Amino acid sequence: MRLALELTKVGTLPATYSWSYLKEREADFIYPKQPLDQLNDVYFFRKDRFPNGLPPLSFGELKSRSLTVVGVERYWYETVLNKAGVVFQTVATEEQAWKMLLHNRADIFIENDVSGDIQGRQFLGNDMDDIDRSAPFRTIPVYIMFSRHNPDALRMMEIWDRGITELSVSGPDSRTQ
Repeated sequence: MRLALELTKVGTLPATYSWSYLKEREADFIYPKQPLDQLNDVYFFRKDRFPNGLPPLSFGELKSRSLTVVGVERYWYETVLNKAGVVFQTVATEEQAWKMLLHNRADIFIENDVSGDIQGRQFLGNDMDDIDRSAPFRTIPVYIMFSRHNPDALRMMEIWDRGITELSVSGPDSRTQ
């Protein structure tokens, strides 16, 4: 996913998805008017560590409970967790984060629910049966980001915005599904 982001940033690709809005990305990317979808961030954790589950805690509650979070460097939560004073361990890849969680080297791994379920199985196999997740603690819109440096990107974004607007106006009849 990071490769697609970098290739889109320099204009090799016209667009990449799905990404949350970050103001600092506006220098290199254009966001369409309409989001692609909603993203639900959850806490993944070992079932034996939290046998009664884990509610969607605030970052302040993570700190007060002295819970250790593992996450991928430069993801949205790194700055926020550090600012909140949460014990945060940075890794380079999602696979490393899943392995740290599996081997009790962290209490929580933050990921969106869909990617997390897929990645967990991919990286942990049957050991994913030992992992559970919280209810969403954050839901945000995600976007296709279009490159400011690709000659086709602006036209593609206009097509996206026009098409998604027509879909939302026409409703879910058989022609639009």
